[in-house]
Order: sequence, then C-alpha cells, then structure tokens
Amino acid sequence: MIWKTQQFDESHILEISRTLGVSYVLARLLLQRGLDAKSAAAFLRPSLSDLADPFSLCHLEAAVIRISQSIEAKEDVVVLGDYDVDGITSTVQMVSCLQGFGLEPRFFVPRR
Repeated sequence: MIWKTQQFDESHILEISRTLGVSYVLARLLLQRGLDAKSAAAFLRPSLSDLADPFSLCHLEAAVIRISQSIEAKEDVVVLGDYDVDGITSTVQMVSCLQGFGLEPRFFVPRR
C-alpha cells in the first residue's frame, strides 16, 4: 500500500496552530479537511447560533404538538428505535426526555 499525503506550506500549518492554539498535528488535519483558520475555529468551538432551525425539518412541528398532547394527557407512549449507534442513542435520549416530563415510556429496538 502506498500512502499519499497532501503537502502544505509549513508556515501555513504553524500559523493555524498559533492562531487557534492547537497542536501542529491538529492544524495539519484541519488543513487536510479543507478548513482555513476561520472555518476551523467555528468547527472547533461551535455555538448555538451556528445550528440550523430544527423546525425546517419536514413535519417536526406536528410531531412536537403530538408529543406535547401526549405529555399533557399522560398517555402511554412507545418509542420505536433503530439498531445502530445514532438510533440507540436517540432512543435513550427520547425515553429519558419523556421520563423527565413524567411519562413512563416503553421502547422497542428491533434485533438485527
């Protein structure tokens, strides 16, 4: 196997390292990912204002309304999860959140 690596101007790597206060290796990795100092700073230190509007997701508003109704009515709720890393994580988060609102949700994650 032959490894091919991108070559960068040494001074550019050192400049990003100093500007961001990161190691030489991290500065090089950021450059390899196509980030300049400004975009790398935003990547390493994100803020809530950088997030997209969650309600731009299709049908999210309807889902929020329905979940709110379930919480108010103390309905039985089942969370259907997915058997992968983000599916299991989001199932745990949703169950925990609903428990925080006083529900006792059940959950189902299919076996593979």
